[in-house]
Amino acid sequence: MTVLLLFLAVAVASTANAAWLLGRMKAAHSEVWMALGRPTLSQSNLARPRLALLKYVWSFRFREVNDRMFVLACWAALVAEVALAALFFVFTFAPHDHV
Repeated sequence: MTVLLLFLAVAVASTANAAWLLGRMKAAHSEVWMALGRPTLSQSNLARPRLALLKYVWSFRFREVNDRMFVLACWAALVAEVALAALFFVFTFAPHDHV
């Protein structure tokens, strides 16, 4: 149960970070936002812009942007994705009496 709660907490924090990141990108770095296909968090958003955003973050191109808070939010997104994958793996494959 602890792993599931931790997973949910990281997922909520990750979503909040993503919302801030996309808002900052749209407002302060619109050239990047438009080049990525104008990604949003909405369900109606097509997959291509979201995949472009993932590729942008995982390629570490965000380090080229001269905006410390934006770069920190991108690093936080990377850490959260790794943490979510690890927690999902633990929750799925660990013996349930230890989860």
